[in-house]
Amino acid sequence: MRGSLSTCFNRCVNTSQIKVQRLALLTLALLSPQVRANISAPANESNKQASVALWSNANPTALEQDALEHINRLRHNPVTELTRIFARYSLDPKITALLKPYQQRGLSGQLESLDITAARLLATISAEYDSRKKVLLMSAAPLCLYPLFKQRATNLREVFYSYEVASKVANSSAIFNPIYPGTQQPPTYLFSPIILFSNTYSDMPLSSWSGPNATNGIVTFGPYGGNETMVTWTDLSTEGGIDLDAWCAFLFLSQDYPALFAQGPYTPSLALGNGRLAGVDISNRTGSPGNGDLILTIDIGDPQAFTSGSDLPYGPVDTVFITGVVYNDLNVNGVYDSGEGVANVNVSTPTSPYQAVTSISGGYCIPVARNTGQVLITIQSAYGNQSQSVSVGEDNTKADFLIYNPLNNSPLTNLSARSFVGGPNNPLIAGFVIAGNQNSSVLIRGVGPTLSQFGVTDALPSPKLIIYNSQGQTIAQNSGWFTNLNANQLSSVFAEVGAFSLPNSSADCALLLNLIPGCYTAQVVSTNTSTGQAMIEIYHVPST
Repeated sequence: MRGSLSTCFNRCVNTSQIKVQRLALLTLALLSPQVRANISAPANESNKQASVALWSNANPTALEQDALEHINRLRHNPVTELTRIFARYSLDPKITALLKPYQQRGLSGQLESLDITAARLLATISAEYDSRKKVLLMSAAPLCLYPLFKQRATNLREVFYSYEVASKVANSSAIFNPIYPGTQQPPTYLFSPIILFSNTYSDMPLSSWSGPNATNGIVTFGPYGGNETMVTWTDLSTEGGIDLDAWCAFLFLSQDYPALFAQGPYTPSLALGNGRLAGVDISNRTGSPGNGDLILTIDIGDPQAFTSGSDLPYGPVDTVFITGVVYNDLNVNGVYDSGEGVANVNVSTPTSPYQAVTSISGGYCIPVARNTGQVLITIQSAYGNQSQSVSVGEDNTKADFLIYNPLNNSPLTNLSARSFVGGPNNPLIAGFVIAGNQNSSVLIRGVGPTLSQFGVTDALPSPKLIIYNSQGQTIAQNSGWFTNLNANQLSSVFAEVGAFSLPNSSADCALLLNLIPGCYTAQVVSTNTSTGQAMIEIYHVPST
């Protein structure tokens, strides 16, 4: 019964204690069982329909999927997502640059901290968003990708810029000239994300649009489809490169966001529709000026405007979608990021005659009848099967799946890291994760004085090893490995995993733990004011 260990940044201690040399980069990836289903199969298997047709989500790139995930997190709860983004300012200079113009000075003339600035902006954004919801219906439902709208977004990448130049929204001689309300200007590497309802977009052709549907056929959108879409267009190619977090922050700071959150696009009669489908394109312009610039284009459409060739199984009004991503959270930040998607995973539900196979981005989409109620979604992958139940009502819903790739063929069984410990308040820190759904036996050592046997002249004489869980609670500690009640077992485990022996009665530390899946932090501190070099070692123990 083994789990697996992978990298985790320290979540259990004050981040101000973390220094580069304290090595939060420790990674231990070991043999692990496959992920098993976490929800049992439905009781009434006789009602299960055979999934016979594949539903395509337009095969977005990893970056395009990442853009959609940012949008859907904003739609679900913009304040929560912006809280996450603003908190990254110390790691992302672009977020810092966006916040700095909003810093205020106190009576002493000193600028407030960026933490205070971010909190004040979040309160303002929350109040402003609530105010807008009173006059414009907003939707928290996720958008799902559809092939025709992906094609339209790619086309509008060129057409929309020409419209901006013609209407003097963009400066044709300086594409990066930002448009920003008020006197404070954003960083020059962000071009204003212009968001317009397309019925104000005079150059948008009002003829029908035809293109690929989700089942390898053709669908027609229109003939008044030009007024049934909303477009977001942003230049991401300016200095500093792509930063979707900064883009999301700028959307709200510039108050240019309603089209991404409206319940549905406006029809010619100004009645709200149900905008559920989207196309996302991130690609380079081919026209001039701005040839080669990387453009983000998002096109949101209403399936009720499909006039022929529709593959919506329950009709344009009664079809909603279950959508999401299957991903491996490589950086352990709790959200999907570009490059974390797991491709070729089968996704199905007994409620729909369609199934999906995740694209290279890890994304998927499955149509279901609205107001279906509880629906079981199951994935089948090389890493095992998982299931979860979601409630399907009047609009789209989301079901993400987190997969741990345990590197089953890796010979890696342990890692160690050494650094300077500066007394009781300057520890050596390492984070690790127990992945999968089974406990894992782990040997963790904090070696100090025995390092002198290997030529380390300033070894820490009196180390103390402390283990924290993800809530910051101490779950185990040791000073002097031979003081453990299982000291004799520890000696045997040292030999089993290939660790060098520790002298009896030495001050070195060791713990043999059986840990449930989760995030952990190991620290080595000094028991007094002494300083010196120490080493943390983490071993997988297969025999216990």
